[in-house]
Amino acid sequence: DGAIVRVKFDELYLPFGLGEERAAVCVRIGHNQQMTKAVHHRPLHKNPQHAHQELVFEIEQVVNLMLPPGSKPEGKVLELSVVNPKGKTLGTYSLNLSDVDEAPCKTKAWPRQARMRFMLAQGPSQ
Repeated sequence: DGAIVRVKFDELYLPFGLGEERAAVCVRIGHNQQMTKAVHHRPLHKNPQHAHQELVFEIEQVVNLMLPPGSKPEGKVLELSVVNPKGKTLGTYSLNLSDVDEAPCKTKAWPRQARMRFMLAQGPSQ
């Protein structure tokens, strides 16, 4: 019996300075990968005093990856990469699947107050 790893995306926050209009997330476990659709960021505030230092991309998508029959989560890594439409990697994040397997209800979530942080291609995000 195999397993399904389900990754749900709501919003993606990227630093304003990256200058990207669209972004997607590539989800990978080993050789198995899927990508969300590329979406435009939310409109920025017109008043510069209220402009945020982050762009918000409403991904709103679920990605399901199958683990082969007989494979266990131990030793497997879930890799997430934020990419632009040309395929350039903007940031990455990795999570050991054993951390999810050991969590209550085998679920890992990041609340709004403690967002998952991607390592940006040119250095860590803030």
